[in-house]
Amino acid sequence: MGLDQYAFSTSKQLKVTHDAGYPSCNTPEEPQYQWRKHSKLQAFMEGVFGERGGLLREQDGPPWLSFNCNPILLEPEDIDNLEACLTNGGLPESEGGFFFGHQFQDEAADEYREQDIEFCAWARKEFDRGRHVYYDCWW
Repeated sequence: MGLDQYAFSTSKQLKVTHDAGYPSCNTPEEPQYQWRKHSKLQAFMEGVFGERGGLLREQDGPPWLSFNCNPILLEPEDIDNLEACLTNGGLPESEGGFFFGHQFQDEAADEYREQDIEFCAWARKEFDRGRHVYYDCWW
């Protein structure tokens, strides 16, 4: 078990449906970016999700408000902020548990740095194409 993370784009905004109380998305599109236990990226995305009124853990409320398995629509300013953090070495520290890989988050951030920068460039191209960019995670 662990933290699995994905980014993908769609031509239409996703409609989240609830099957037995858990969200599932209506997208057939494959993830374009994948990470595993990149807890600093997760901490950044948790901040975005929380700013938009989402709950970070299922025990804090109904599952469809939880960040686990609930894709978040990213905006161009989110990508700008992410890239600024990557450039300035300022991705936030994760308070996540064992499954998030927080015990080696600095190493993971270093290993994923180039991919993260590439992801930002890819996301901007997707925005320019009129597509919607999502980040999703599962733990």
